[in-house]
Amino acid sequence: MIVNKSLGILNSNIALAGSDEGAATFKNNCAACHAGGKNIMSPNKPIIGSSELKSKEKFTKFLSTTHGVMPSFAKIASDEPTLNGLYEYVKTLK
Repeated sequence: MIVNKSLGILNSNIALAGSDEGAATFKNNCAACHAGGKNIMSPNKPIIGSSELKSKEKFTKFLSTTHGVMPSFAKIASDEPTLNGLYEYVKTLK
């Protein structure tokens, strides 16, 4: 039982670290155009509610290609821990 509690705490710490990394990745790469989950370049295409968040695979593919003025973020898309953190973070935007 103690081992399970310890693992639970460890898992919680990993989740928090991932969300911190996701928030930092968002701030450093996305927030200039997508502050608050919005989209200053194309207001009708905010991150909040985007169909690109329906699966991590779809999100990864989206980040890997350019879209109008939005550049590719292939480096983020190919770095699994960074991608996971960012994906989990953007899903929390409301």
